[in-house]
Amino acid sequence: MLIFYNFSIKFKLGSNREDSWFVDQSNKQNNLTSIYSKDPQNWLYSPQYNYIIKAENQQSLFSKIIVSSQTGIVFVSSGKSGILAIDPDQQYKVIANLKTNDHIEGFACTMDAKYIFTTSDNLLTVYNFSNRKIFTQVGQDNIQVFVTDLILNSQEDTLYILQVNGVVRILDISQKSNPVFIGQIQWYPQQIYGGFLTKDERFLILCQDYLGLAVFSIKKSKHSVIGTLLGSFNGETQGGSHRAIVTPDEKYLISLDNRNGLSFADFTQISKANPQSKPLSFEYYLNQWWPSQVNVPAPYSFCVSNDSNFLFVGVRSIGIYTVDITDKQNPLTYTWAYLPYHGNSIALSPTANYLYFSNSISFMAFRRMKPILGQNYVSLYNGNHSQGFSQSETRYYWRCDYDPQRQVYIGAFDTDGLWFIDVSDPTRFDVLQSSYKPPNQDSNIDVFYALNNYQTLITSMNDGVNFMAVLDISNYKNIRMIQKVPLGLPVYGYIKDVDTNASNTFLTAAMDRVIVFVDISTLGSYQVLATWQFLPQMKGLTTGVMLSSDEKYFIGACRGYGYFVLDIQDLTNIKMVNYFESTGAEQVFKSQAYSYQYYLIDGLGGLYIMDQTVLPQFKQFSQLNVPGWTNDITYLQDEKTAIIATMQQGMIYLVDISNNKNPIIVSSYQYGDYNGFVSCSTQDFTKLFIDNNKEMRQLPLNVPVQFHSDYLDVLGYSESGDMLFNVINNPEKQKFLVGQTIKINFCILYQPLDIVVSSVKLFQKQREMSLPSWIVYDPIEISVTIQFTKNAVDPTNIKQALLNTLVFTTIKPLQKSDFLFKQGKCKTTKFQAQAIFDQLQQDGFIDEHNLVSEKQQFNEIQFVSIRNQDLFPNKTIDDQIYNSCISNTTKYTLSQAVQKTPIYLFVQSSLNLIIDGSTDKYISTTANLVNIQIEIPKFSGQFIYQNSGSVNVQLNQDMNIINITGRVQNVNEFLKQKIIVYPIAPVEYQQITALVTVSDSMNYPITKNQSAFQFPFLKEKKNIQINPDKTLQSQFQDNIYIQTYFGFTINSQTFIIPDLNTTISFDILRQKGDNYVKLDSTDWLQYDSNTHLFYGTPPQNAFGTSITIKVTGSDGFTKVSQDFTIHVNKIPFSIILQWIISILGPLTGILGLYRFRGDLYNIFYNKRNQYSQITCQPNKKFILKIPLILRETDSSIQIIRKLKKELLNIAKTKQQQRTQNKEVKKIQKNNFKILSQIIKIKNKFQKQVQKLQDLASSKLSDVAQNYVKRLEKQQKSQRLNIFEEQYLKENGQIDYQKYLDQIIDLDIKFKFGSLDTSTKNQQQNIKNENGSLNACLKFQLAKKLMKYDAKSLAVYNFLKYYSKVKSAVLTNNDWYKYLIKVKSTDILDHQCNYIVFPNFQFNFNRLSQALNLLGIQIDQDLKQVNYFDDIEQDSKVQKTYNEVLEKKGVNLYLIEQYMFSEAAGVKDNLPNTFFPSVGESLYLDYHEIDQVAALRYQPGMFQCIEKLLNQEYKPYGPQGNIQLPNWLELDTQPGLIILRGTPSFSDTEEILIRITTTQNYTIRSFILKVEMDLNKYKQIQKFNKFQKKLKLEAKSTQNTNNSTIN
Repeated sequence: MLIFYNFSIKFKLGSNREDSWFVDQSNKQNNLTSIYSKDPQNWLYSPQYNYIIKAENQQSLFSKIIVSSQTGIVFVSSGKSGILAIDPDQQYKVIANLKTNDHIEGFACTMDAKYIFTTSDNLLTVYNFSNRKIFTQVGQDNIQVFVTDLILNSQEDTLYILQVNGVVRILDISQKSNPVFIGQIQWYPQQIYGGFLTKDERFLILCQDYLGLAVFSIKKSKHSVIGTLLGSFNGETQGGSHRAIVTPDEKYLISLDNRNGLSFADFTQISKANPQSKPLSFEYYLNQWWPSQVNVPAPYSFCVSNDSNFLFVGVRSIGIYTVDITDKQNPLTYTWAYLPYHGNSIALSPTANYLYFSNSISFMAFRRMKPILGQNYVSLYNGNHSQGFSQSETRYYWRCDYDPQRQVYIGAFDTDGLWFIDVSDPTRFDVLQSSYKPPNQDSNIDVFYALNNYQTLITSMNDGVNFMAVLDISNYKNIRMIQKVPLGLPVYGYIKDVDTNASNTFLTAAMDRVIVFVDISTLGSYQVLATWQFLPQMKGLTTGVMLSSDEKYFIGACRGYGYFVLDIQDLTNIKMVNYFESTGAEQVFKSQAYSYQYYLIDGLGGLYIMDQTVLPQFKQFSQLNVPGWTNDITYLQDEKTAIIATMQQGMIYLVDISNNKNPIIVSSYQYGDYNGFVSCSTQDFTKLFIDNNKEMRQLPLNVPVQFHSDYLDVLGYSESGDMLFNVINNPEKQKFLVGQTIKINFCILYQPLDIVVSSVKLFQKQREMSLPSWIVYDPIEISVTIQFTKNAVDPTNIKQALLNTLVFTTIKPLQKSDFLFKQGKCKTTKFQAQAIFDQLQQDGFIDEHNLVSEKQQFNEIQFVSIRNQDLFPNKTIDDQIYNSCISNTTKYTLSQAVQKTPIYLFVQSSLNLIIDGSTDKYISTTANLVNIQIEIPKFSGQFIYQNSGSVNVQLNQDMNIINITGRVQNVNEFLKQKIIVYPIAPVEYQQITALVTVSDSMNYPITKNQSAFQFPFLKEKKNIQINPDKTLQSQFQDNIYIQTYFGFTINSQTFIIPDLNTTISFDILRQKGDNYVKLDSTDWLQYDSNTHLFYGTPPQNAFGTSITIKVTGSDGFTKVSQDFTIHVNKIPFSIILQWIISILGPLTGILGLYRFRGDLYNIFYNKRNQYSQITCQPNKKFILKIPLILRETDSSIQIIRKLKKELLNIAKTKQQQRTQNKEVKKIQKNNFKILSQIIKIKNKFQKQVQKLQDLASSKLSDVAQNYVKRLEKQQKSQRLNIFEEQYLKENGQIDYQKYLDQIIDLDIKFKFGSLDTSTKNQQQNIKNENGSLNACLKFQLAKKLMKYDAKSLAVYNFLKYYSKVKSAVLTNNDWYKYLIKVKSTDILDHQCNYIVFPNFQFNFNRLSQALNLLGIQIDQDLKQVNYFDDIEQDSKVQKTYNEVLEKKGVNLYLIEQYMFSEAAGVKDNLPNTFFPSVGESLYLDYHEIDQVAALRYQPGMFQCIEKLLNQEYKPYGPQGNIQLPNWLELDTQPGLIILRGTPSFSDTEEILIRITTTQNYTIRSFILKVEMDLNKYKQIQKFNKFQKKLKLEAKSTQNTNNSTIN
């Protein structure tokens, strides 16, 4: 049947002769069905390099690449840099570099990479590279050569040197150490650009530019190679040649011409040539081929694949072309990778897994990979290629199917019956049968079902008896009736829908309100098994039917009313077992791929994906809302996707249903304002047929122009501008994140190089838009760089990834040859093709660039009429048919030039809030900073949190909204500690809801609103508790003395806050009767709220009384109380003594006590003046220095006090000079106030800490924790004091030099003993580094500076407490010895005077342990530092001290000097004269000392009384000068007492050393123990026994000899 469109017929049919010239020029495939449809290979080389090495400079550009076939090592010539050896097994690391004096381009290497051949000083040189590290010269030729390239034969015994002068020098290199000349070849005396030696070494090919290509026949004999010119490809007639290659199968020769492209020749014309006829003239069968008619040919290098089917061409300024030469007569461009600069060399790795390329400035390696086509879905974007069919007079094009064998569309067109249309020709529809209905009836046909491979068709009929027709459609033009199936009931209406079981033996059909079940197992004998009629209450009629996969249930859809389920297990007793109301209920479809699934097509309700396993119950997996009235579904791609047809809004939608719990709309297609009733597709999913009320429209689903997409995750850029990236290996399954940057490099596969990407559009949620700013398209590279922003996700559905589709529109330039139609019903000649092309250009269909408009689209009635009536006559019917065909084919060719290729990108928010308990990293995002706001209802609760320096936390005034901002990691760490919620009564924690909003700078915020307890980073506030191990009653020693100071500080662990690290506040009340009242000033016990110290001195009248205190601890939210009682029931001995004196009488008491005042002093203050034991060892020198520093310390105190006044005066003068306004003065005044406050706080703090140290019951860790809290509150020294400004360096060191110089410059007056003097007069003593005045002045400065550094002072106080606790053997007088090593020496200063003070040094091992408790870490190496032995460790100490000051604000320089001053005994006030022993020193003049005596422990009968009176030790010797053991001597020097000596083993004992004054006061006593080294003692004993034995043996021998003589 002929279909005539609405066009005019004008011209005659012209000539059909073809011209060979036109055909040769085209080199095109002219089969219309195969245009743009060549399938890509299963491989390609990525357009993005995986590895790159850059040239050093302009003189070191890369040129030739050679790959060792056995090792894979890559060698690259690099000009003046020589040859680089690159190892792929080491991530393409350069493992060696061969440099000569030459600029190297051409070179050669053996297959095993052991030998390299190049030039040095223009002499051919051989290098050995066996060790893979260095190149070693092993041989050299003796003739200068100017090389363009070197060729090594396959046996690796002959080297061909191609030269600039056209001469090929041939060397025998079988002995690598001795290259020998064996011949030469020359064609023309012009430069040889390249050459090729066949594997069998029969032929040598030379390329000499415009002269062409020469082929020499090679004959080898011993010590000789002769080349004879066999023939040539003439340059004048066939073009120049710069490179040549013979395919591995040796069938083809390919020549490369830098200016004209590639030429192909049959190599057998050379290999089979008759040498007698030389020289021959060879011909290319394809000359100067180039894949582009736009880009000027500029190939510079090429290589061929091992299978001889692909050519890889390096092109200057363009990059790499991969050319498919499988058909050697018709090369096709497979891929193109853009790379700027040159195209010097290209090579394949031995396995072909990498392609190597040199573009002069870089060497690059490209990986072999599978193409990433990104075609997860069929495409709905080539709608401009759709065609409509509207010849039927029907109102509804209702159902359709496709016969793949005969390529026939079958349509049920309602009142117009069945239509059968041949759709094999893409340019036209050919109707085979129209308006067919079973004979003798006129029923509508809305449905049909094909069986037996489209040989049989079931459809509806109604002749009053029969409702179903079975048709033989083996011949569409001659349809025959097989059977009419009777209903067995009066027939009303016609079949609306059918469904069958999997085996096609059982069918169900809907006849309005009757459901029919039919046996179709035997063709021609179909019979009705059962019918079921609607129940009376049911409305509507059935529009959709389905049999369950197990054939137990029938599901029917009643449009506008609902769905019903029939139990059909017993067809004699069919029951309706479920009904589900719906205003949609258009259709129901069984899954063809999944037996557990089916679909409800629900009109306005969209698509429901249902669970078939729970039938007869209705259970959905998911629902997808689709715009308009959902009417039909067509499965595609193994039911991973489907086409949804809709009415009222839209036409068709492509839906991804691969995840049945989360279906999504991928894309849509709309033609005009047409609806979509139903659709069907070809079995290969390349075409879709859409039926509606106006037409059937054929839409292509395939993507003819395929892109390979190379995805790179961009990490940043190097300093040189190179992109840093990771390859994304599986991008089709990737969900990209907001904040992520990717680059996609595209390769267009099997398309002309001149194809143009005319536009790139972005589609989101079926809406087209121009590329936003976050997508940048590079038309040169054909790449996009995408920095995903929140605009790439759906703000209304943040949880789900949004599909972003990039649609590339490409336009293929059209040539005259494209209109040379060789197939189909309207072939054309080259003249007709020319006429068509010219007219299309004249009419503006094709522009001057041979491009059509991307918006060009033709409808069915448009007609392209060619005006050349000589070539296209239009007189006869045949002419008209031919011209109609020409019009359709021309329109098809024009429309096919424009193609659209989609690239699919799923993008999701990178901001996530995970609260399911799977991780404690609750927030994740690609942004650097994140904010989380948590809000609970006002008055329901309050937030409690701990400050953190790593995040910014803000809490509103009502404490019900908290904001946390910071780096993601820090915020997560903060949340990990949990935020406490304190419920405000009567609200309970479980009743509180929390609104959590997480935001960053990149994503849309996330909001969750649910119960607070469901957020794992929130927790309920716990009550403060009493620590049973730290009750207040246990924190002090009860039963205290009257008139004696009492005090204790509340332990930090007294109350426990289980969930909060905060300061506990205390409320203190005293019991008074039955009530509790505040302490007042009349109470002997007081409380300091700043330090939590209870203190006081009970008066005499408090004896026998007690006081009870209630302490209430609160964490600010909860509170708890406990009591303690203090009993005053002891009297101190001093009061008893007073009572004795008062009883004995004033005079008697006073005279007696004065006479024996020394004894009383010694009894009372025995422990006060006692020092810890000093140990020495036998045979080792012992030295103990005791400095006498009364005058020096007194002088230093005077000097520093006067220095302070001088500095203040100087500062005041400078301030007056600088200050010009009152505001500045006010600031300075405030600074002094602040300083005063700091000093007051420091003094108070020091007192409190001292009291704290007296708590014997406190654990060290508790005290350390208390200090840690106090340190956290302390500020680093602000250096506001004038001493800090003047003498404290930035790194914390003390500037003693400046200090001493300024003291001298100011010439401060002071008394040195009884001498009036000044600092200038005492300049020598002050400057003497080893002098005692110098040391005292320095120690005074350290003490002064420490007053203003409260934080460092707190650390010192802890160290002092730590020392006392850790060492029970040390006393309060020498506690410092636990942390400080004190070493006395007899070293003299430069004036030959003894150095007064001993050496002091930290015991860094112990210091480290102490500071660790405060969270201060010091270098582990310092633990072994010993200044007494090695002064080179000072740099380590300084480094550690500097780090502690920077990180913790604690000045260890100052602490060290302060502790040394304590050890030295230097005070900032002179001590009480009753207690002159301080530290290592005495505050006495030498004449005030009566004796230094030793005593032995010799208790008598009344040991207890003697101990009380301090008389259990007796003098070591008689009175007089023998007061010390013989080995110990007393030496007195100016300002110094020295005890020295060397004890022997016999001196091992303990003695008591006492220093007494002229008033008989024992001002210092200590045990001196000579302690034996047992091991050494045993060695000496053993030696003595051995000596004794030798003497006895010698004596015995002498006696024997005497007896013999006698």
